Amino acid sequence: MRAPQDLVAGLSRRIGAWPSALVALSGGVDSAVVLMVAARVLPGRVHAATSHAASVAATEVDAASAVAALAAVPHHLLDPGEILNPDYLVNDRQRCYHCKDALYGTLRQLAAEQGLSIVANGVHAEDLGDTRPGLVAAERHHVVSPLLDEGLTKAEVRAVARHLGLPEWNRPANACLASRLPHGTPVTLARLDRVGRAEAALATLGLAGHRVRDHDALARIEVQPEAFAWVIEHREAISRAVAEVGYRDVTLDLAGYRPMGSQTGTVSA
Repeated sequence: MRAPQDLVAGLSRRIGAWPSALVALSGGVDSAVVLMVAARVLPGRVHAATSHAASVAATEVDAASAVAALAAVPHHLLDPGEILNPDYLVNDRQRCYHCKDALYGTLRQLAAEQGLSIVANGVHAEDLGDTRPGLVAAERHHVVSPLLDEGLTKAEVRAVARHLGLPEWNRPANACLASRLPHGTPVTLARLDRVGRAEAALATLGLAGHRVRDHDALARIEVQPEAFAWVIEHREAISRAVAEVGYRDVTLDLAGYRPMGSQTGTVSA
């Protein structure tokens, strides 16, 4: 793995050549690194923007707001309106494309309004290994990916985040709440709300890095295998918490947490 200071230097040279930028800030560590470097090398010429659509967990919006405050840049909260697109609601394998298409289109408009020339995201080299229709949307809207262009891996991104002093450099990755629904299960506001409240309730109990997969009345919980014992120990509290948000049954997936692209028939992230 390359030294963090060398990676920062490379990113600084690349981003420093931009006239100005709007960074798509998701709440994750990848886009946070892009924003922090951009704020350093383009002082006064960087904004951040975060979606607060129904598919985005409140914890992600809060995390993004904290990073924007740390970077001392203007932060825009917006709703791209993907929930109004019937093609998105169908929830087929192109759902991510429709979501990102709405997001990047909205960011392009915001960038023009603010006089910002570049729209950038936090895509890195390892993202190319998954099936990610959102990358097609990024290309369509000419969104720039400096981490990818510099060839940074996820481990290198985290190392840079730690080097830059980001307090949540090792924060688990999180994807939109719609990714908790199997392909073919229509996206609805009620489902998104139920998943979000279930995951928040489990976090309140002390669980971290978990997913609640929505299968109608059944909530299928995914955690890292090392957390199985904790889940079993707290099974009664977990069952109550999940029931309170509207699920009838709850099960623990013995395969453990599986990231995007590793499950047949579902989008998992």
